[in-house]
Amino acid sequence: MTTKVTKRYLLNQSALYHCTSKRKLARVLQIDLKRLVGIVGDIPNQYSTITRPKKDSGERIVHNAHFELKRVQRRLFTLLRRVKRPNWLISGEIGKSITDNVRPHLGGTQLLKIDISGFFDNCSRESVYQFFHVQMAQPSDVAKICTDLCTLENAVVQGASTSMLIAFYANQSMLQELHELAEDNSLIFTVYVDDIAFSSSHSFQASDILDQATRIVSAYGFRVKNKKVRAYNDSRPKLLTGVIITTTSKMAVPNCKRRKILDDMTQYRRSTNPAERRSMRSKILGQISAAQQIEPDFFTGVKNQLKYEMRMDED
Repeated sequence: MTTKVTKRYLLNQSALYHCTSKRKLARVLQIDLKRLVGIVGDIPNQYSTITRPKKDSGERIVHNAHFELKRVQRRLFTLLRRVKRPNWLISGEIGKSITDNVRPHLGGTQLLKIDISGFFDNCSRESVYQFFHVQMAQPSDVAKICTDLCTLENAVVQGASTSMLIAFYANQSMLQELHELAEDNSLIFTVYVDDIAFSSSHSFQASDILDQATRIVSAYGFRVKNKKVRAYNDSRPKLLTGVIITTTSKMAVPNCKRRKILDDMTQYRRSTNPAERRSMRSKILGQISAAQQIEPDFFTGVKNQLKYEMRMDED
């Protein structure tokens, strides 16, 4: 099977670059101009709100765009995803996943990871506007519309298809400085949303890199989440974006995810409600498929058994 490769362009070759009028922007976004103006003029009412739990307690508010705005955001994302970006950016890139964020670090004996606190909440509307107005060379009225499509309440929208790439472009200068810090110290560097990772097969002073990275992040109005800073050496497993790097430089599923699947399987076996069993079976199959991106042979027997039971239910 041949995998289709999307051709990548320089930023100044994008259809969004130097888009000189609102009418031209509407054509590029494949929407009637009056509808586009109507949408951006009523942005607060173009979303419904979903609350999701955070892994480390607390809640995250996700804004779900209504159909028409979502379609325009998707078009904007399609145009942006065709632009060339640094290889060290993993999040928001088509065809890349958490395993692509881990793979470059597999050969490292040391790993330092930091988390930027409130990355989306503090990714300001002004920084997004500056991306469209300055880097994309759009006049102010066009840049304002593009900014309105990607932001809400003066920050990047969480949950929109555009969010990860827009967050990158709005903070590209900061991330580029962090990359230069890595290069200056011969370190491997990756970015996955707000997770920044430095690693090397040679010894380095993690505390010095952390201090310098913290100063860079602070200079841009962000802060490093101290409780999530982790420095690993080669004597113990490392956890990066939900993937374990073993002491033999292999990727492994974290034990907590294994336990969760086993607990769900126990609940599934105990259930006598057909509808509940179908729902739980689909959930567990999804969990196993996600885990198999990390470990291809993970729980293969369980997966096959669940698929067999699914076929029996359908007959």
